[in-house]
Amino acid sequence: MRAGRLVFQGPLEELRRTDAARIRVQTAQPAAAEAVLRRLGLADVELTGEQVSARLGTNPPERICTELVHAGVAVRDLGVVTPSVEELFVGLTGEGFDVHD
Repeated sequence: MRAGRLVFQGPLEELRRTDAARIRVQTAQPAAAEAVLRRLGLADVELTGEQVSARLGTNPPERICTELVHAGVAVRDLGVVTPSVEELFVGLTGEGFDVHD
């Protein structure tokens, strides 16, 4: 619930399959990698130093890696980051858990 509205209903596995997963790329060519991710239509592209990340959506990581390599981007590391249950909750509701008294 968020502001009195239901924002998600379903099993945890369904929640984990939402487009919350991110692709993370480490490269010495971050600007070129960023351009490839944008060209592929990935959302929420972020560039920090030599790391570029974006929401994965329905794009297979293998395709993204292939496109990066074909564009001449040397990929040092590529991974999919899946948020924790708490991060998913905060993303949906805008509220965190305060477990400290």
